[in-house]
Amino acid sequence: LDGERTLARKLQEAYLTWRLESVLPKQRLLEIYLNIAEWGRTTRGIGAASQHYFGVEPRELAPVEVAMLAAILPNPHRFGGWIDDGKIASSRL
Repeated sequence: LDGERTLARKLQEAYLTWRLESVLPKQRLLEIYLNIAEWGRTTRGIGAASQHYFGVEPRELAPVEVAMLAAILPNPHRFGGWIDDGKIASSRL
């Protein structure tokens, strides 16, 4: 899909979402998303993010660490960059 914010794109997104949900279980969709999501300036996928920010495998993340990673997703360049630059203490997130 292109990057435009139009009604046509929203309709395409809705159709693609419906099709994906009809052939894949939600657990698999979440797994795919977490493994391709952008988590920072140069970080892609939950495995890379958990190693980059916490030095552990995803299954070893503590609940507070999972919450921090979730907080990065809305704007990974901004929020991931802030953590990398030490501008926000992890305890404050």
